[in-house]
Amino acid sequence: MISNKVETQTEPSPRGISRFTLLVFLTGIFLGYGLALLHSQVSQRGKISSGQHQEDQNQKDTAKISATSSRPELTTKTPGINDAIVRIELRNAADSSTSQALGIVTAREYTLILPLPAVKNASEGKLINSRGHRFPLQEIIGENINNGIVAVKSELSSGFSLQLSNEQGALYLGREFIALAAGDETRGWVDSLSFEKPNGATTYLVRLQQPMEWQGGAMIDIETKALIGIAMTATNDPTVYEVIDVAVIHDLMESISGRTPLTLADYSKHYYEQIPKGMLERIQMLVNTEKWSEAIRLSGDLLFQNPDFQDRIFPHLEKAYLSLIRTSIDNNDLDGALALLDDAKQKFDESARRLLLRAEISEHLADLQGARDFLRQAMDADSSLKNIIIPRIRRVVITEINEHGQQLSPAAIISLLTNEISSDPDYAVYYNLLGKQYFKLGEYSDSVINLDYAVQLDATLGQELGPMITIAQQRLNTPGLIEVPLLSSGSVYYVLVKLNGLPRSFRFMLDTGASFTAVSNEVARFLGISISDNSAILALNTANGVIHAPLRKLQSLELQGAVVNNVDMVVLESIDNFDGLIGLSYLNHFDIDINQSEQKLMLVRR
Repeated sequence: MISNKVETQTEPSPRGISRFTLLVFLTGIFLGYGLALLHSQVSQRGKISSGQHQEDQNQKDTAKISATSSRPELTTKTPGINDAIVRIELRNAADSSTSQALGIVTAREYTLILPLPAVKNASEGKLINSRGHRFPLQEIIGENINNGIVAVKSELSSGFSLQLSNEQGALYLGREFIALAAGDETRGWVDSLSFEKPNGATTYLVRLQQPMEWQGGAMIDIETKALIGIAMTATNDPTVYEVIDVAVIHDLMESISGRTPLTLADYSKHYYEQIPKGMLERIQMLVNTEKWSEAIRLSGDLLFQNPDFQDRIFPHLEKAYLSLIRTSIDNNDLDGALALLDDAKQKFDESARRLLLRAEISEHLADLQGARDFLRQAMDADSSLKNIIIPRIRRVVITEINEHGQQLSPAAIISLLTNEISSDPDYAVYYNLLGKQYFKLGEYSDSVINLDYAVQLDATLGQELGPMITIAQQRLNTPGLIEVPLLSSGSVYYVLVKLNGLPRSFRFMLDTGASFTAVSNEVARFLGISISDNSAILALNTANGVIHAPLRKLQSLELQGAVVNNVDMVVLESIDNFDGLIGLSYLNHFDIDINQSEQKLMLVRR
């Protein structure tokens, strides 16, 4: 059955949305807007708070800087500029030991200025900044040898560096500055005018208020903070330093262009093999380590490159040559020793020490005359060696007469001894040998004179020579003619005389043009001759002008048996290293003749 019932449906709201739904929708909109507004306010407050914090921090930093700037500069390090003074650690090429030096970072591509003495032996190095960071040193790009500084390229590309002052004469007397070293800062002032050192470098002395730990550092202008000088070394006073002017740094920087950079290891080799000053230092090190041959080789290179170093190199090279020559002689390599002596002579004038070695070689070769000649040249070259050389000459002369006398004529022996006596007049052995030669020749008068004088010089010879003197005196035949041997000292003749009957002989110069015989003050005192105010004074004409001397008398003057009593004589201060002078007041009692060829004075009593 089909039902005809129809269900009834609810009518929609006239607006299409229920009241409940609409309420929920509006509530959501208001809540969202409120949350967004709240978020916006919170963010704005965060920004304001952050900005205020930054502003507060800036104000604090500014206050710190202001407080720092208001303090005295003497006690406050300039912010940041101290970092331009860096420590350098260097490894020695020879023994791998490490040392430290100060470096100064300049504004020119962060080039370092280092002391040359610290670098010259290094194989590698590192820069250590204030934070302890290490940077390898790359290459040496410039040098100033006289002032002792080098320019080194580093791996720095940022950080603090010093501008170079462009002032002329920046280190004027009295100028004040800040002195900076690694961890040190003080003030100082220039304490001297510039002065030149022996190597030609110009330097100044500065005085610091307090010593610095490092022997060196930078001198900084107080206002501009520019570099005006570098302290190189401290003096004996720890507050006084030697300083070079910034102009030297400018010159060093200008010289860098065109230079071939060298590693530290290559620079050490370059310094010791190419730079004259370094070569000289290397030679000294070689000599100190007894590497004689290498020192001589390098010396030849240095002298060829720079002859002006001859005087400075001489002490070191002389030591090397003397040591090698000594070794050659000890090894009986006389040819090698002579070759070294000739090589040294080409570089330097003969020295006394090398002449002594030549004399020694001549003795080994039995060239005794050559030995004597070299010994005398050595004594002329260095008179301070006289006490060493004279005994050697005596030994050579005695050896020549005793061992080689058969090869020499009596006249040659007499000539040899006479020449030696002229330069060594107080050696008894010479008179002993000369007297014996005269005795052999039958010239008894000369024999007695020399033998007697030998005993006078050395009384121990009396027992040996006494019998010979007695025999010679017995054989003497002395008629009216008396022959007196003339001895010579240079161009001067002298004779041996006896005074006032005393046994001692005196050396009197022969002067046939002198009016009076004379004695020295020393001999007058020995003879007991007094000079009083009442003594007659004579004016004597001499080569040096008129002199005044007291006139006295000798009781007697004997010359080879020819005696004159009461001889007028004068007393002089000194007489050219002789005891006296025999003049006409004695000679006028004889007819005299001088035989120069035989060196004899002939006397015939009038």
